[in-house]
Amino acid sequence: MNRVITQTEIARRSGIDKGSISKYLSGRKVPTLKTVLRIIRSTGLPIEIFTSADMQKAYFGKAYLRDEKLYEEREK
Repeated sequence: MNRVITQTEIARRSGIDKGSISKYLSGRKVPTLKTVLRIIRSTGLPIEIFTSADMQKAYFGKAYLRDEKLYEEREK
């Protein structure tokens, strides 16, 4: 059974404030690699879940990674 982890829980486990977690997830702020690793470790999930759309589909039933083209279009 997959368990949902909330932004509040990620913030509590990682020691990163909830406002920053929200900004990272919405794309309004870019975390450092150190911060990304803290967030990943706080979830208890394997790192591959965060780096592969295929792994996300296998684990969650859908992918959460954003298409790079969407980022490029947003920046224009």
